[in-house]
Amino acid sequence: MLKTVLRRMFSNSWLIICLLLGSIMATALVSCIPIYTDGILQRMLTKDMESYQLETGKFPGQYSVRAIFNYNRNIEERISNQRYFDREIKANRLQEVGLPIMSASHHLVMGSLSFPLVPAEKYDSSSNMVYARLGTLSDLQDHINITKGRMFSDQVADGVIEVIVSQQAMVIQDLLLDKVYTLLDPTKEYSEVCKVKVVGIYEMKDPGDVYWLHGFTKHNKEFMMDYDLFNELFISTKNGPITEAEWNCAFDYHAITLQNLAHIVRTYEEHEAWYSKYRVTIEFNMPINRILEKYNDRAIQLRNMLWVLTVPVLIMLTFYIFMVSQLIIDHDENEIAVFKSRGAGKSQIFLSYLLESVIVAGVAFLIGPFLGLFICRFLGSSNGFLEFVQRTALPAKLTPKVYLYSLFAVLFLVITM
Repeated sequence: MLKTVLRRMFSNSWLIICLLLGSIMATALVSCIPIYTDGILQRMLTKDMESYQLETGKFPGQYSVRAIFNYNRNIEERISNQRYFDREIKANRLQEVGLPIMSASHHLVMGSLSFPLVPAEKYDSSSNMVYARLGTLSDLQDHINITKGRMFSDQVADGVIEVIVSQQAMVIQDLLLDKVYTLLDPTKEYSEVCKVKVVGIYEMKDPGDVYWLHGFTKHNKEFMMDYDLFNELFISTKNGPITEAEWNCAFDYHAITLQNLAHIVRTYEEHEAWYSKYRVTIEFNMPINRILEKYNDRAIQLRNMLWVLTVPVLIMLTFYIFMVSQLIIDHDENEIAVFKSRGAGKSQIFLSYLLESVIVAGVAFLIGPFLGLFICRFLGSSNGFLEFVQRTALPAKLTPKVYLYSLFAVLFLVITM
């Protein structure tokens, strides 16, 4: 039967070519709908995030968690809670988002305006107090420049911890370089916590670095020491009255696609529910969720609009394919009569034309999606009729959904033919 069908198709070559072109165009138009919809929504998603960053000054890919511990007077419980959150956030929560991490930092603080700052010489109750914070930030050395003095040491020398401060902290707290200060705990009758020595003044290396998405001004009353040394002295020994911990992560929002968008929204909701269990102590912020939530509705609207624009053309192509199919059958009337005279039944004749339709539809299925991809890229580079612009190409690509649309299209074409 296959040889007979191929021979008949060859004898009707011009009509078959016309039928094939119509089928390819119909399949390409149908495949354009998911390609163009996904491409436009992807572009809108990225542009909206970039606009959000420009308008608000906030990085859309930010993921920040802030834990407050000063409500608990038990220092060991504070540190145990900090360790639990640190382990849970780094090992599980950040990984569950599923986006590339551009930068991540862990900020630990003792004080939160709870420690009087006095000179290292003998202290008495009549001394004036300047309140300060002792803090540390992971990987700080890679993101700052020392403008005066030097970087802090990762060792304790003669019972003194070396620290650095910002220029604003030097002015606000009236500090002196290379001077030793004693930090006292007012909640424990001003008992001594540690001695610190200001050895350097620092500034941000790059103000646009996403490492500083949590802000720089919060460090204006903070002595910054080595991260590993802080953990060794105060966390490992469970001897540091930490009052605050903060985890900041910058995800690459350009890696968000329509395929992983639903996963990110679902992950945010799960994380929001988990952090809400600790609402007294935990503040969770992920601004990207506010941008993502509206995209399902926009996707439906855009897809419906494309169907409205495409359906009239598809109807015309369907009539075209139907008419060409009728011309082929009219042209084959004599051959059909010969088949009947040789004892061929209606089912055999029907199957032969069904096979012919399947061959045409199969070729359309193979070529149509690629033609649809080309059309979408062509439309993405234009700004109007014959008006082309220099801009980033539309992120158009072939996905399983495109082939699913194409499959439905060719099945409909087989029925039409």
